[in-house]
Amino acid sequence: MRVGATQLARPNEAAAKHWRLRRQIPLYVMLIPGAIILALFHYYPMYGITIAFQDYTPVKGFFGSPWVGLKQFERILANPDIALIVRNTLSMAIGKIVIHQLVSVTFALLLNEIRIAWYKRTVQTLSYVLHFLSWMILGGILLDLLSLGGLVNSLLAAAVPNIT
Repeated sequence: MRVGATQLARPNEAAAKHWRLRRQIPLYVMLIPGAIILALFHYYPMYGITIAFQDYTPVKGFFGSPWVGLKQFERILANPDIALIVRNTLSMAIGKIVIHQLVSVTFALLLNEIRIAWYKRTVQTLSYVLHFLSWMILGGILLDLLSLGGLVNSLLAAAVPNIT
Protein backbone atom coordinates (compact mmCIF):
# COMPACT_ATOMS: atom_id res chain seq x y z
CA MET A 1 0.00 0.00 0.00
CA ARG A 2 1.35 3.37 -0.97
CA VAL A 3 1.48 6.19 1.63
CA GLY A 4 -0.17 9.39 0.42
CA ALA A 5 1.14 12.93 0.87
CA THR A 6 -1.69 13.81 3.28
CA GLN A 7 -0.80 10.92 5.59
CA LEU A 8 2.82 12.09 5.80
CA ALA A 9 1.83 15.70 6.54
CA ARG A 10 -0.30 14.84 9.57
CA PRO A 11 2.52 14.11 12.03
CA ASN A 12 4.24 17.35 11.06
CA GLU A 13 1.01 19.32 11.58
CA ALA A 14 0.53 17.77 15.00
CA ALA A 15 4.12 18.63 15.94
CA ALA A 16 3.68 22.19 14.70
CA LYS A 17 0.43 22.57 16.66
CA HIS A 18 2.12 21.19 19.77
CA TRP A 19 5.05 23.60 19.30
CA ARG A 20 2.69 26.60 18.89
CA LEU A 21 0.84 25.62 22.05
CA ARG A 22 4.10 25.18 23.91
CA ARG A 23 5.33 28.61 22.78
CA GLN A 24 2.16 30.20 24.15
CA ILE A 25 2.43 28.73 27.66
CA PRO A 26 3.89 31.99 29.09
CA LEU A 27 0.88 33.86 27.73
CA TYR A 28 -1.48 31.44 29.46
CA VAL A 29 0.51 31.81 32.68
CA MET A 30 0.12 35.60 32.42
CA LEU A 31 -3.66 35.10 32.23
CA ILE A 32 -3.75 33.37 35.62
CA PRO A 33 -3.65 36.52 37.85
CA GLY A 34 -6.35 38.20 35.76
CA ALA A 35 -8.52 35.09 35.92
CA ILE A 36 -8.08 34.90 39.70
CA ILE A 37 -9.01 38.58 40.10
CA LEU A 38 -12.01 38.13 37.81
CA ALA A 39 -13.23 35.13 39.76
CA LEU A 40 -12.57 36.70 43.16
CA PHE A 41 -14.07 40.13 42.58
CA HIS A 42 -16.71 39.48 39.91
CA TYR A 43 -17.98 35.91 40.14
CA TYR A 44 -17.65 35.16 43.86
CA PRO A 45 -19.75 38.20 44.93
CA MET A 46 -22.52 36.96 42.65
CA TYR A 47 -23.04 34.22 45.22
CA GLY A 48 -24.52 36.91 47.48
CA ILE A 49 -27.46 37.26 45.10
CA THR A 50 -28.86 34.09 46.67
CA ILE A 51 -29.85 36.26 49.64
CA ALA A 52 -32.70 37.65 47.51
CA PHE A 53 -34.18 34.15 47.26
CA GLN A 54 -33.78 33.23 50.94
CA ASP A 55 -35.24 34.27 54.25
CA TYR A 56 -31.68 35.23 55.14
CA THR A 57 -30.44 35.64 58.68
CA PRO A 58 -26.72 36.36 59.23
CA VAL A 59 -26.52 33.91 62.12
CA LYS A 60 -27.59 31.00 59.92
CA GLY A 61 -25.57 32.12 56.90
CA PHE A 62 -26.11 31.22 53.24
CA PHE A 63 -26.53 27.50 53.76
CA GLY A 64 -28.68 27.60 56.91
CA SER A 65 -31.24 30.18 55.79
CA PRO A 66 -34.44 28.74 54.30
CA TRP A 67 -35.07 29.08 50.57
CA VAL A 68 -38.22 31.11 49.82
CA GLY A 69 -37.98 31.57 46.05
CA LEU A 70 -39.60 34.73 44.69
CA LYS A 71 -41.37 35.64 47.96
CA GLN A 72 -39.15 38.71 48.52
CA PHE A 73 -39.87 40.01 45.01
CA GLU A 74 -43.60 39.46 45.46
CA ARG A 75 -43.44 41.42 48.72
CA ILE A 76 -41.62 44.32 47.06
CA LEU A 77 -43.90 44.41 44.02
CA ALA A 78 -47.01 44.22 46.23
CA ASN A 79 -45.98 47.46 47.94
CA PRO A 80 -48.41 50.22 46.82
CA ASP A 81 -45.56 52.74 46.70
CA ILE A 82 -43.39 50.73 44.28
CA ALA A 83 -43.92 53.18 41.38
CA LEU A 84 -42.87 56.09 43.60
CA ILE A 85 -39.86 54.14 44.90
CA VAL A 86 -38.68 53.24 41.39
CA ARG A 87 -39.24 56.79 40.12
CA ASN A 88 -37.33 58.31 43.04
CA THR A 89 -34.48 55.83 42.67
CA LEU A 90 -34.15 56.47 38.94
CA SER A 91 -34.40 60.24 39.29
CA MET A 92 -31.76 60.26 42.03
CA ALA A 93 -29.42 58.04 40.02
CA ILE A 94 -29.82 60.05 36.81
CA GLY A 95 -29.56 63.34 38.72
CA LYS A 96 -26.39 62.16 40.40
CA ILE A 97 -24.83 61.24 37.05
CA VAL A 98 -25.80 64.56 35.45
CA ILE A 99 -24.65 66.68 38.39
CA HIS A 100 -21.39 64.73 38.69
CA GLN A 101 -20.66 65.29 34.99
CA LEU A 102 -21.48 68.99 35.17
CA VAL A 103 -19.33 69.55 38.24
CA SER A 104 -16.44 67.55 36.74
CA VAL A 105 -16.49 69.43 33.43
CA THR A 106 -16.85 72.80 35.19
CA PHE A 107 -13.94 72.00 37.49
CA ALA A 108 -11.80 70.91 34.54
CA LEU A 109 -12.60 74.11 32.62
CA LEU A 110 -11.87 76.30 35.63
CA LEU A 111 -8.64 74.41 36.29
CA ASN A 112 -7.63 74.92 32.68
CA GLU A 113 -7.86 78.70 33.15
CA ILE A 114 -5.27 78.77 35.93
CA ARG A 115 -2.05 80.25 34.58
CA ILE A 116 0.26 79.72 37.58
CA ALA A 117 1.79 76.32 36.85
CA TRP A 118 2.73 75.25 40.39
CA TYR A 119 -0.69 76.24 41.74
CA LYS A 120 -2.45 74.39 38.92
CA ARG A 121 -0.40 71.22 39.55
CA THR A 122 -1.03 71.46 43.30
CA VAL A 123 -4.79 71.78 42.85
CA GLN A 124 -4.81 68.88 40.35
CA THR A 125 -2.83 66.69 42.74
CA LEU A 126 -5.03 67.50 45.72
CA SER A 127 -8.21 66.88 43.74
CA TYR A 128 -6.93 63.50 42.50
CA VAL A 129 -5.80 62.40 45.96
CA LEU A 130 -9.44 62.10 46.95
CA HIS A 131 -10.02 59.55 44.20
CA PHE A 132 -7.15 57.32 45.28
CA LEU A 133 -7.42 57.44 49.05
CA SER A 134 -10.52 56.40 50.86
CA TRP A 135 -12.38 58.85 53.02
CA MET A 136 -11.62 56.70 56.03
CA ILE A 137 -7.89 57.09 55.49
CA LEU A 138 -8.25 60.86 55.06
CA GLY A 139 -10.41 61.00 58.19
CA GLY A 140 -7.77 59.07 60.15
CA ILE A 141 -5.04 61.38 58.89
CA LEU A 142 -7.08 64.44 59.90
CA LEU A 143 -7.73 62.98 63.35
CA ASP A 144 -4.02 62.33 63.80
CA LEU A 145 -3.07 65.80 62.60
CA LEU A 146 -5.69 67.65 64.66
CA SER A 147 -5.64 65.54 67.84
CA LEU A 148 -4.28 66.88 71.13
CA GLY A 149 -0.78 65.53 70.50
CA GLY A 150 -1.00 65.90 66.72
CA LEU A 151 1.20 67.85 64.34
CA VAL A 152 -1.00 70.96 64.12
CA ASN A 153 -1.29 71.39 67.89
CA SER A 154 2.42 70.67 68.34
CA LEU A 155 3.30 73.36 65.79
CA LEU A 156 0.88 75.81 67.41
CA ALA A 157 2.31 75.08 70.86
CA ALA A 158 5.85 75.59 69.55
CA ALA A 159 4.90 78.87 67.85
CA VAL A 160 3.13 80.28 70.92
CA PRO A 161 4.79 78.70 73.98
CA ASN A 162 2.73 80.44 76.70
CA ILE A 163 -0.69 79.07 75.71
CA THR A 164 -2.37 77.28 78.60
